[in-house]
Amino acid sequence: MNCAGWTSGSGMIGPSRGREMKTRTDRLSVPPVRVLLVLQVLLVLPVLSFSCSEDSKDTHDAGDTDTDTDTDTDTDTDTDTDTDTDTDTDTDTDSDTDTDTDSDTDADGGTDTDTDTDTDPGVPLPPGCEVIWPSNENIYGWAGWHSIDADRMVWRYFDHSTDPWDAVLMVRTLSTGEEVEIQRTSSQQHRFNGPAIWGDQIAFEDAPDWSDPDSTAEIFRINIGDTGSTRMTFNEQSDVEAIAGSDYIVNHYSWDPPGPDSYDSGYKYVDLSDCSEHYIQQDLDTGLFVVAFDGTRWVAYEHGNRLYKFDLQNPSTSPQLMSATEMGLMWIAFNTDTGELVTGTNIPSVTDNFSLDVWNMETDEREVIIDNPYSQGMPDASGHVIAYADSEAAGESWFTDNRGQVKIIDRETKVVRTITPLVGRYYSIGIWDRWLAFNPTSYWGDVIVLCDLEAGGFVDTDGHVCPESGCAESDAGVDGGK
Repeated sequence: MNCAGWTSGSGMIGPSRGREMKTRTDRLSVPPVRVLLVLQVLLVLPVLSFSCSEDSKDTHDAGDTDTDTDTDTDTDTDTDTDTDTDTDTDTDTDSDTDTDTDSDTDADGGTDTDTDTDTDPGVPLPPGCEVIWPSNENIYGWAGWHSIDADRMVWRYFDHSTDPWDAVLMVRTLSTGEEVEIQRTSSQQHRFNGPAIWGDQIAFEDAPDWSDPDSTAEIFRINIGDTGSTRMTFNEQSDVEAIAGSDYIVNHYSWDPPGPDSYDSGYKYVDLSDCSEHYIQQDLDTGLFVVAFDGTRWVAYEHGNRLYKFDLQNPSTSPQLMSATEMGLMWIAFNTDTGELVTGTNIPSVTDNFSLDVWNMETDEREVIIDNPYSQGMPDASGHVIAYADSEAAGESWFTDNRGQVKIIDRETKVVRTITPLVGRYYSIGIWDRWLAFNPTSYWGDVIVLCDLEAGGFVDTDGHVCPESGCAESDAGVDGGK
């Protein structure tokens, strides 16, 4: 699709590409929350008119949540009586339990402070898992459920061997392990923040030039094999957290418009047929962050502690309320094999902290998958499997300290398997087919861990979760595997 020239207008939306439950060789799974407050009036505004242009080689950072770039030797102050000196890739070699506080200089020249709580250094990776990129900035360079799709995963890292650091956009083919460098440029100029992939298309947040203090974050995209990226948004707003799709890119935006007490935040989409920008939800004086896109039709998001949906096949209709119940959400994602929305859901006086739920997008029906003590959330789903973070073993809400375990549950049988022990914090989980990826900060470092769930004995050849007793027993019952 060509975004070089277009005319303003409402933008006709083509029919969605219907998806059936596919075989393991060809099924797709794509797609992302914070508990938000304040109920505001729903506004659906007219189309914004901008143009697209080619911008060669964009690279760099993605979302700002604790970005460490430690390659130096830091002195960590522990809560015990001794002082340990660690060489940081955020992998500590202490045999005791300590709390390490590191202060590091990032690519922007600023200082990030990171506190890691460690237990035992001898924790192996789960079976079938490997560290594919030990780079210390993946909390910005990997967007979890947005960054894995159709036998590929995408991420950004900083190359510390260059001065200034280069930002590099990478793609890995899951079935072969082949890794390809898509773009590289100085991190002082461009950054590939929060890259999201759909087919051959990668969307990400960047700026025209990060060295220009007047630059704003905008949405860019690149097709695998292209030599340069295309800028998709042109405005005074900060456009971030891009979600790629077949005909649209959905993103979150925020800005501080002229005025004494004004703030604007919400969700938009870019129609790739003409590069026109459209508002989905605009809110005043409130931050909105929780949004998911199934890549073809449905956008789901939180607004005013309620869950809404927007139909890109019928953009003239207003967003629809999916549930009038007040709730908080611990991230949301779509299973594009089944069409269901998966949420970590907190409903006061109903759920035990956050439960793991699925929603029918046509009927708005909610089904509880698991509701154990504390938090089950940060989900992604593919086929029969839902992956999520579970803080039950930590004995506290995930939002207390971001500690928990990565687990998977079978959508039909409800068999649960624990993938990781309680060894650190976990962020940004993504799954496609038998491939599970997540970003921990733990003994393994601030890294991306990639797991072949079938090779590790967690799922069988049909994609169902196996109980602890083994895959041959996967049909023995629905309660095993915890």
